[in-house]
This record gives sequence, C-alpha cells and structure tokens, in this order.
Amino acid sequence: MMLPRFTVLSLAYFLTHISTCFAAVSNRTIDDTYGDAITGFIPIYTSANWNVGQNCSRCNVRPDPHQAFDSSWHDITYNVGDEPPSVALEFTGTAIYLFSVVPNTVPESSINVSLLFILDGVPVGSYLENLVNEPHTLVAEPNAPSIFLLDRAIYTFEDASAESAAQSSSFAGTNTHSTQTSQTPVPATTSDSLQRHGVSTPIIVGIAVGAAAGAILVLFTAIMLCVRRRRRPAPPDNVQAYIVPYRVDASPPSYMPTDPYPKTNAFTDRDTAPSTRPT
Repeated sequence: MMLPRFTVLSLAYFLTHISTCFAAVSNRTIDDTYGDAITGFIPIYTSANWNVGQNCSRCNVRPDPHQAFDSSWHDITYNVGDEPPSVALEFTGTAIYLFSVVPNTVPESSINVSLLFILDGVPVGSYLENLVNEPHTLVAEPNAPSIFLLDRAIYTFEDASAESAAQSSSFAGTNTHSTQTSQTPVPATTSDSLQRHGVSTPIIVGIAVGAAAGAILVLFTAIMLCVRRRRRPAPPDNVQAYIVPYRVDASPPSYMPTDPYPKTNAFTDRDTAPSTRPT
C-alpha cells in the first residue's frame, strides 16, 4: 500500500529542515587594500596618517611583502596628541578575525601594539562570541602610543545560496506541476482512493505521523551509530607484544598424583629395553 501524497511531502519537508540545520558555513577575506572580492567592500580609514605599507619608504617597520596577504598592508604610528586613527570593516556573518603584522624588534622604533575593538558601536575587548548572521561593523582603533599594521580580516558567514540549493534539490522530486493545465483527466491521488475504499481520515493521518516518526527514528539511529563509531578509541601505535614466560623444568617428575599408572625410568635405554614382540 502506497503512502498518501501529503505523507511524502511531510517527509521531504522534514529532510529539508535537517539539511538547513547543517547549512554551509564559509569564510571570506577582506584585504586591507583591495577589500572584499565578493561584496566589493573596501576598509574605511578615518585618518590621513595611514600609509600603504608596501609603498611607504619612510616607514620604520617594513616586513617582507611575500609574508602578507596579497603583498599589501596599511601602516600607522599613533602617538599622544595625534589625530585618533581607526579602520572600519563591514561584514555579514557570525565571526570575524583581524590579522595584523606584529614585528619582533625594530631598531630605534616602537613596536608596541595596543588595539581597541568596537563591534556595532559597543566596545568588546579582545573577543565576542555568539554573533548573529546579520550585518555588522567592526572598528579597530590603536591606543597611543602604538603601531598598527593591518593585513587583512576573515569573516565567517552562513551561505544562504547553499541552503537554497539544498531546499530546491529536496523538493525537486515532489513537485506536482499544479500550475499546468491539461484537458486529460487527472487521476485520483492515493489519499482519495483510500477514502473511497472506506479508510477514514484519522487512519490516514496516523499513517502519515507513523511514517514521519519512523523516518526520524531511523535518522537518529544512524547519527548515533556514526557518533559512536567516531568516538571509538583507536589502538595506540606503540603497542608491543607481551609474552608471559612459561617455565619448563629440565626433568619433569616421573610420577603425578593423578596418574593411575605410575611411570618409572627403569627402561630409559632403547637398546636394553625388553622386546614386546612375541617369539
């Protein structure tokens, strides 16, 4: 007996939401000079004292361009009394990571790096967790005296296009093309046939609920088996064979208490032993 059509649709809806829970998470890079290659956003610098690091000949801190992302960075030295500099980064996502160049030692130059981070207008210190996947603005400001060499930022976001593709593929097999018109008779659905044969609506609903519950149970069991298999500890690589020594005496006793036929050593020489062959 085939399941009613709305049962198949409910299972497809359930599987679609399962795929949404495991939505694709992607990363994008915001370069200090070229910005976000996907959205086109360019970092916003609020002070004229910023220098394009790879082109700055008067800057004391000059790292290897090949060590920087896209061989570029922005450089500024902030002292007390200078115009407060900052850089603003706009992104839509759940996390962002800021990368800056921190020199080890530079002769006759300060290498102190002290930064203040402001997310959506609120100071957040060094980090903040549980961001919502929505537009955000991160502002980084150096605290005087400090140097700041911005290389890039990487932000994490939930890829909506991947979710839409997953939903489209989930419903591809259940599309009934109800918008098309036809002059040919439309065959009755399975639910109509069941009702015509005396199967009541509560029974049909019960079948649908039972099928959905069975699918959930099968999926949950598969997930638990996968988790248990992944958590199974692997054997260590340095396991060596361990053999328990077994001692064997040179001359075992000639008589055992449990042996009904005592053994003697009277005939130990094969040449002198009497023959049992009949004469």
